Amino acid sequence: MVYLRPHHLVCLLSFQGNGYDDVFVKKLAQIVSTLKRNSDKKIITIVNNRSDDVCKFCPKNKSGVCEEQQEIVRLDVAFAKILDLGKGKVFSFDSLKEIIKNISAEEFKTVCGECRWFGICYNSLYQPL
Repeated sequence: MVYLRPHHLVCLLSFQGNGYDDVFVKKLAQIVSTLKRNSDKKIITIVNNRSDDVCKFCPKNKSGVCEEQQEIVRLDVAFAKILDLGKGKVFSFDSLKEIIKNISAEEFKTVCGECRWFGICYNSLYQPL
């Protein structure tokens, strides 16, 4: 099982090898690889208000709490609402990719426009090569 916060779904779908440090990037790549290898299996559980499998390796995670906790909670609440994702729901990566396609570019800009990774995610979601 892979445990993910709502906003990390978009991060992982858009992942292109960028991150806060080499360890974090390596671990993200492993999570994405697992999701892709098992894309049709229900192995993703949505979690809220706690660290997930991505947070474990983030240098901003301090004893299970993000240095930017307020912003992270805002992102999770926004994406959980937009995508209708409840805590504890289980999904396949394929089904989540279809759900994420329903986020309009305007909604995405509103929620993530200030994020340092915005351009990477936006281009990945709305201007695919």
